[in-house]
Formats: sequence, C-alpha cells, structure tokens
Amino acid sequence: MKRRTIDLINDLSKPTNYSLHDLANSYHVTVRTIRNEIKTINEFLYNYGFTKITIEKNGLVQVNRDFSSCRKYLQIDDLYEYKLSPQERIIAVSCILLMKQDYTTLSELANQLYVSRTTIINDLPSIKKYLDQVQIQLHTHQNKGLCINNDEITCREALARILILDNDPNDLFITYLLEHVIFLNDVDRSMIHNIITEIESEYHIQFTKDSSKLLSFYLELMIERNLRGFYINTHIPSFGDEYHFAQDILRYICQYSVIEPNEKEINALGYIIKNMLHYSLLVSNDRETIAIQVLTRKLIEYVSNDLRIDLTRDYQLYENLSNHLNSIYHESITETAENPVLQDIRSTQKTIIKAVNNNIGIVREFFHRPLSETDIMYIVIHFCAAIERYKTTKINYNVILVCNAGIGTSQLIQAKLVKYFHVNVVGIISSYEIDSLNENSADLLISVIPIYDAPIEFINITPHLTEDDYILIGNKITELRLHNHMPVNSHTSEVSEIGVMDAIRPILINDVPEKADILYENVKKAIHRYFNRIQPVNEIDNASPFLHHLLTPEFIVFDVACKDWKEAIRKSAQPLLKYGYIENRYIASMIHGVEEYGPYIEIAPGLAIPHAGLNDGSYKTGMSMIRLLNPIPFGVEELDPVRYVVTLSSINQKNHLRALFHLLSLWQNEKFLQELNATDSAAEANKIIEKFEYTLSDY
Repeated sequence: MKRRTIDLINDLSKPTNYSLHDLANSYHVTVRTIRNEIKTINEFLYNYGFTKITIEKNGLVQVNRDFSSCRKYLQIDDLYEYKLSPQERIIAVSCILLMKQDYTTLSELANQLYVSRTTIINDLPSIKKYLDQVQIQLHTHQNKGLCINNDEITCREALARILILDNDPNDLFITYLLEHVIFLNDVDRSMIHNIITEIESEYHIQFTKDSSKLLSFYLELMIERNLRGFYINTHIPSFGDEYHFAQDILRYICQYSVIEPNEKEINALGYIIKNMLHYSLLVSNDRETIAIQVLTRKLIEYVSNDLRIDLTRDYQLYENLSNHLNSIYHESITETAENPVLQDIRSTQKTIIKAVNNNIGIVREFFHRPLSETDIMYIVIHFCAAIERYKTTKINYNVILVCNAGIGTSQLIQAKLVKYFHVNVVGIISSYEIDSLNENSADLLISVIPIYDAPIEFINITPHLTEDDYILIGNKITELRLHNHMPVNSHTSEVSEIGVMDAIRPILINDVPEKADILYENVKKAIHRYFNRIQPVNEIDNASPFLHHLLTPEFIVFDVACKDWKEAIRKSAQPLLKYGYIENRYIASMIHGVEEYGPYIEIAPGLAIPHAGLNDGSYKTGMSMIRLLNPIPFGVEELDPVRYVVTLSSINQKNHLRALFHLLSLWQNEKFLQELNATDSAAEANKIIEKFEYTLSDY
C-alpha cells in the first residue's frame, strides 16, 4: 500500500470532517487523485468487511464510525510503492547494516530501498550521525561499501534503541523492518512469552510492561542473530540475581530452540536485564510452592509407571517441570493458534500424551481448575525432553554384526556403528553362526550379507555403509526406543557407581589403612564425576546443595518425644532456630498453615515436611530432621503415622529444590529407609544419606 493511501486512512480516522477539496489541498494533488485513492481504500475496506467510504453531493467525505478499526490491517507490502521519508531511509539503512556481517555496497542499499545511489550518498552524513547516537561506528571503503564492526552487545543495544526504545514497534514502517530485515527466521514468540512468565513466577519478580516487551525483543533478536552467526565475543561481567535470571532464561530457551548459548551469552543477558530493564520484587507467601514440588515428584512417578521408563531420577525434569507447574498454577499458558512444536508433538508423541493425560488429574485436583490443552502439551514437552535424555544416557542397545569379510572390514564397520549410533557391538560372527543365537543374544542383528531369517530383530546393510544404510540403522534403533524396548541382558552387565565404590573400599582399608578414609572420599568424588558427568557435590553451586549438605549431624536428632503434631513441628525446627536459619515466627507460621489448610505437609508414608512462606521469617536455606520416639498421626490416613519430621526453611523457590528432590527420591528406597531406621547416630545418618545420594544419577 502506498504511503499516501496509508496517510489518507490515518487522516480520515480522525474525528474531523473532510471534503474532497480539503484533502486535495492538504496532499497537493487533484480532486480526481483523491477520488482514486478513496476507490483504492474502498477495495481495502471491502476485503476486510468494513463499510465503504461515501462521497456526498457537496463533496463531503463520509466514513463509518468503525472506520478507524481498519488501521490494524494496514501493512507495507514493499518499499517500491511505499516511498520512504528521509528519516525512514536513515533508519532502514542503519538496520540493514547492523544485520550484515560484511560490507554492503551503495548500489545494494539503493536497490533494496528503491532509491538512487545518489540518494544513498547524500544520506551518508545523516546515517553516520544517526549511528553515532547509538554508539555505532560506520566504516566506509571506496570499493567495498559500508560496514559496521562494533562488538555484538553494542549492536544488539543499538537495534533495541532504534526499533523499540526510540520508535514505536507498532508503527507500520518499523513493523516492516522487523519482518523483512531483522527477523528472517521463524522464532516462537509465545515460547519466549511463557519463559519470561515462568522466570517471573519462579523468582517472584515482575517486569514492567515496557521492560517485558524489550526483553522479548532482545531474546528474539539473540536467537535470530545466533542463527545468522552473530555471537557475543566479549566477556561482560554479570553478577547477582540478574545473572541467575539470565542463566535460567537461556537454559529454557535451549530446550525449545536450536541455539546453544554459552557463558558469554548468559553474562550479556544479565547485563541487559540489569542495565536496560526494570522489575519489581513481589514478596509472596506462596505456601503452595513446596506442595507443587512434591506434586511434581508424584506426577513424574505416575507417568514413569505408565511409560515403563524410570524418569524419577531426572533432576532436570523435576526442576523444570516443578517450575513450570508453579508458573501455570498462577497463570495458564497463552493459547497459540499455530505452534509447529506443539503440532509435531501432537502427531508424534501420542504415547507420552496419553500417559500425561492419564495422570494429570492430580494436578487438576490441586489447582482446583481444569488445564487447557496447551498447558498439558507443554507438560508433555518436558517429558519428551526427559525421555530423550534417558535414551542418550541410559540406553545403549546390544548389536551383533554379521560379516564374512576380513577382520579389518568388520572392525571398520564396528567403529562406525559405535561412533554414530552409540551401540554396544557385543559380537562379530559369520553367517553360519546365526542359528546358534537366541532372543537374548542381542537387541539387533546387523548383517552386511543378505540374510532372511534370524532368532532376533535384524536388518541388512551394505559393507560400505551408504547414506541409505545410516538411515535404515537409525530408523531401526528409533523404532526400538519408541516401543520402549530395553537392552537385553542389561541387568547382568551393569556397572553401578555404588558397586564400584564398595569394591574399592576394602582394598584401601587393607593396603593403606591410615589414609583409607581420605582416599576413599577422593575416589568417591572421581567415580561420581565419571558416572554422572556432573561436578562432585562439594564443587556444586551453593545455590543448589545436596540433601546431606543440609542434613549435617547437628541438624539431625533421634528419638524425640512429642505429644502431638504441633510439638513435633516445634521440636523439628529447633536446630534451624538455634543456628539462625529461622525466627520463632516461622515456627508459628508453619503451625498456623496446618491449622488453616490441613495436613498438606504430610507428603509420604511416615514423612512430614513442615514449611512456611518465603517471607515468614526464614533467612537461609536449610533442613533439620527429627525421628519421633513414638510415631504421631498428622491427619492423612493413608500416610499416618509420621515417624520423621523434616523442617524446611527456604529463601526462594529454587535453592532447596535438589535437596527436596533427593529426599523424596530416597524415601522410595526401602534399603535407605532400613538403614536410616537402624541407626541411632546423627553422624552415621548423614553418611547414610550421602551414600545413597551418590546412587541418584540426576542424569
């Protein structure tokens, strides 16, 4: 649509009466030209269901009262008909150059903007001045053209100023630049919106309306520029809460997009949040937070049972899903008409969708409201991501290779199978040995010579492993995974972390008794690092301590006599009170919470976890545990009586999460409970907790 047509629609939307002559004089054109413009506008109105403009006999132009509503359908189709103003040309050239990695010639700019090369040359001083205002230096080269060489964060800040801060992003021209110059890749904006909402809920903050828009723009711009090869190339120090906001935002984005931000991207985002955005802290007494985290553990357990895949050890699933459920507890996810990710999930993950729907009732019951289909689909996505982690970390199928060629050929094929498909090649046999196999020999038979029958699943490939062969093998392994096929004989060959440690300890005691304990601790950390590919627990961020870090001997008391649940709560909180983790009012708030809401703190057979709101007098993340001399009923018939009371103090929704996850996981372990019940020593109890925590993989 032409600029004059758009301007005319905007003028006619004003509460002013115009005649044909008024408009002709205003636009310095003839009445006939205005009539033709109105004819074009009427075609536009007709296409979108609006009432046409009429012209009275006296030349007065009449528009319907809803005429101004048509402006939301206005758009610039191209820059050939829409003639740019000088200022718009300056902005357009600036954006084009900021989104290019190399030089752009004057002729290229002229062609893109439908102006002459001379016009661009005449604009250059104004373009340079405009870019200087946003801290961007324009480089010119006689033969190559124009180029910008500023660091990446400065370029992003400049684009934010140009397109969001200094201009209206809803302006038709700015919208055209966003759609045709800036964002050329499909980025799911609803995903970004939902991530920001989750961060606000998780950290009890609220971005201002303008800051939320700016953050959404920055994240979309970051993804777009990463996809085009622009990366943060300088280290920008970022500390405090803003760094943690950025860390979690980027972690969520990685789950839903193809980019892989690094530490520099996290620091850059933290810098943007701290220096360009505004947010307020929301002091919350959110008692439901821990209840939702317990609910999350139950949902994971139930869905795991349906899928026959144990996801209960996946801490990343627990953390992400509990944050997600806490977010939609307060605000349902925005519905999106078209979301390719959700569409793909609906068509390809029907088994997981069914498992989630079968068990989502416990969430609905807690929320006291139905969940939208979009809410449920995003929950499904968390489980899909967990299953992919499970596949890559837990399932290595056993393969037998059938090959009549020489050892060199067979070993080459074996190496390729291991490298590209992460399978265990448990044997290389000749074709005449196939009859000696049985269904437990392997999960898959891969033969480089044609075979037509075998006692186990088989596929035929060529000795040269062509592209078609790779596709065939990949599809077959995917088929095994989709059918939840577990590797044969996996139980007989499993090497466990705790098994290795138990085997090493006697050797250390016998050979170096005086150093056995120290060496054992060092070896244990190294083995834990190897098996779980994470840092040893004493190196893990203090913001996410393990359970045995919190339940140290001074926070464990056995055989405590209590007459009722109130006294049990008071006595279980005493170590936290003694060491300054909580105030007395925190204890009073815990008791008041049970009186008002019922025994929501009783979360597993024999276990209660008292806790209060985040601003009820807790100063540090901690736990204290007592074992009652005589178990006491707390009020949940199927879980009573309570023998262990573990009081939790928390300063946010996150720091205690890993410890709580481990506590809930260990409470499902009968051997752990047997050892815990058998000891009367707080120090030994701490060691039992630590020992069994090492068996939790957390993936």
